[in-house]
Amino acid sequence: MTDKKYPYAISYSHAIKIIQQQAEQQILNTEMVAIGQALNRVLANPVMSPINVPAIDCSRMDGYAICYDIYSQNQKATFKLSEPKFAGDDNSTVKQSADEPVAVPIMTGALLPEGTDTVVMKEHVTQEAGGIRFNQPIKKAQHLRKAGSDLKKKQVLLKQNHKINTADLGLLASVGLHQLAVYQRPHVALMMTGNELVNAGDIEPENLPAGQTYDSISLMLKEILVQMGCKVSLLPVLADEAEEIASRITEVAQQNYDLVVTVGGVSMGDRDLLPQILVDQGQVLFHKCLVKPGFPLLFGTLGQALYFGLPGNPVSAFVTCFEFIYPALLGMFKAENQSPVSWRAEILQDLSKPHMKREFVRGFYNVNAQGVVEVMVCGDQQSSRIKSISEANCLIVMNESQLEFKRGQSVVIQPYNQLI
Repeated sequence: MTDKKYPYAISYSHAIKIIQQQAEQQILNTEMVAIGQALNRVLANPVMSPINVPAIDCSRMDGYAICYDIYSQNQKATFKLSEPKFAGDDNSTVKQSADEPVAVPIMTGALLPEGTDTVVMKEHVTQEAGGIRFNQPIKKAQHLRKAGSDLKKKQVLLKQNHKINTADLGLLASVGLHQLAVYQRPHVALMMTGNELVNAGDIEPENLPAGQTYDSISLMLKEILVQMGCKVSLLPVLADEAEEIASRITEVAQQNYDLVVTVGGVSMGDRDLLPQILVDQGQVLFHKCLVKPGFPLLFGTLGQALYFGLPGNPVSAFVTCFEFIYPALLGMFKAENQSPVSWRAEILQDLSKPHMKREFVRGFYNVNAQGVVEVMVCGDQQSSRIKSISEANCLIVMNESQLEFKRGQSVVIQPYNQLI
């Protein structure tokens, strides 16, 4: 039992439910951005096509544009050739009659001239003096891109809350859109805690004092959060002193951050001060979650922001960012799927755990010659071993009741590349 006045040491599912409920209440402002700056941004409104594509019937290939009704009256007639039509030319009318049929040399993408309705491939004609004849059966309206056949005016191109990818940029540009309404990037205040932390470059490795350690987390987390769609302000390291931490937290709470993320200071040590400070200045919604790594996770609100207190070990910080902050951001963006993408893979070794927590194991997957996704564990899984993150490209998920996997068994993995 615990005398805590908030949920304590809760299950993964319970934690995710609390986080998503809070994330849904966060309202992100919107802004207009140029299409060239829209990659990986999230649409605040659905996007509709302002035009038909193509706007007018056009040719799918190089060939000859003809009037099918004239051709059907005399299929052996010789068609006189007119001036050719190229992509970008107008669709001016071609004058012709059954007595003097005309074929218009036409190139791929060119507008179909008025008075024609069918395109014949170059390979299906015979050159003759004064024109061409057709040596294959012809169907009316063949080889055309009909007006609006690709996209229709007012057709929804992309749904609201869609994250824009590179292919989307081509689609949007194809209808002349150059500005889009997107959600503003959530602004994150990121702070490390700990008297022992030193920035790489401040002290050369050979001069690093005993007891000091390089900050291996802030740059990693900052870039992960940027990949997740955030704007990140990396604030100075917090010393393990109650007055300094309380003062900084007070200051941060008064700013317009959407998320506040601290790393370290959330476990059971004498200098793990953040849980009580959050009780005093914000709201604790839960402390500690039955996962490995990442058990000391602290979650709540601070001012208008969601607050995440991540454990101080590098792997724990990485995993909790992926497993808890990422779903929160997906919720803030109102994404259709608010969980990390999961695949099935065949594990190449035995794997076991001695506890009933949900565990996230660093793994490396690849696709074999038979098209099967395979995964193997990346060595020692200690939460201080940052090299295991660098070696891995996914997390292997072991649910609470899954105590072991045998080689060849199907497992759930979560690839890192979904963040890119």
